[in-house]
Amino acid sequence: MTSVSLDKKNETNNNYFLENIETERLKFISEIRKKDNIVFIIIFAISFLFLIIHFFVQNLLIFVISLLFLMSLLLSIFFYFRKKKMRKENFYLSVFFNNLNSFIFDNSKNIVFKVNTSSYEEDKKLFFDSNIFNNIFYFKNQNSISFKINNFDIKLFDCVAQKETLKKLEYLFVGKFLVIPNNYQFDNEIIICLFNKNKKNSNFYFNNPNFIKILDKKNADVFAKNTKNIPNYLIDKIINIFVLNEILKRVIISIKKDKIYFCLNYVSNCLLNPPLKQELNIEPIIKFKTDLQKIIDNLLDK
Repeated sequence: MTSVSLDKKNETNNNYFLENIETERLKFISEIRKKDNIVFIIIFAISFLFLIIHFFVQNLLIFVISLLFLMSLLLSIFFYFRKKKMRKENFYLSVFFNNLNSFIFDNSKNIVFKVNTSSYEEDKKLFFDSNIFNNIFYFKNQNSISFKINNFDIKLFDCVAQKETLKKLEYLFVGKFLVIPNNYQFDNEIIICLFNKNKKNSNFYFNNPNFIKILDKKNADVFAKNTKNIPNYLIDKIINIFVLNEILKRVIISIKKDKIYFCLNYVSNCLLNPPLKQELNIEPIIKFKTDLQKIIDNLLDK
C-alpha cells in the first residue's frame, strides 16, 4: 500500500471515528437537556402547588403534612431522574470507549482481545507494583482492557492517582497506564523519567529513596535499584520510542524483571473522558495510537 493511499485510509478512519463520537455526543446532550427540562417543569409545578396550599390552607397540621408530602415527592423525583441521568452517562461512556478502542486498534494485526475479568484491585496492584509513585492516597481506573499481540499479554487502562497533602489531594498522575511483558532478562529495577527540551519546566514526582540516579541524559533521568546489570540497550531503545511535545506531556517507565510499565500523560483528558461541551480533539488520541504502535513494534518482537 502506497503512503498516499495509507494517508487517505487513515484520514477516512479519523473522520469516521469523529463522526461517530460527535453523533453520540449530540444525542446524549439532547437527551440530558430533555430530562433537565422535565425536571424543571415538575419543580415549577410543585412550587406553584406549594404556594396555593400556603395561601388557601389555614389549618397548620394540614399545611405541614402537605409540605412534607411535596418535599418527599420532590426528592423522589430528583433521585429518580438523577439515576436515569447516571444510566445515560454510563451508556455514553461505554459507547465512547468502545469507539475509542476500536479506533486505536484498527490497524493492529495479530491482536486478540480477552474477556476482561480484571478488577479494580488487580489494576490498582499493577499500578502500585510499578514503584513509580509513593504515598498514593487515591486511585481510580476505567476503560480497562486486556489483549494479546504476537502471543504477548498486554494490559491497558486509564487511571488517576493522587496523594494527600496538608491542604488537599494533589495529582500524581492522570493518563494511560500500559503494562507489557519484559523479554529482556536482567536482575535490577529501572525507572526512566522522560522530559521535554527544557528540563526545568518538567514536573517529576519520582522520589523513591530505594532508587539512585544512574544516568542523566539529554532528555531523560534514569534511576535504578543498584548500579549493576544496567540494560543500556533497552533503556536507549525505550527512550527513542517517545517524542514529548505539546500533546504528550510526560512519560515515566518502570522496567522490572517480568514487566515494563508505562505512565503516559497527554495534554487533553479526552482519552479519559468523552467530550460534552465541545467536539472531540482527536490529536492526543492519534498521538497515543502512534505511541502504542511504536511500543508494540519495538518491544514486542515476534
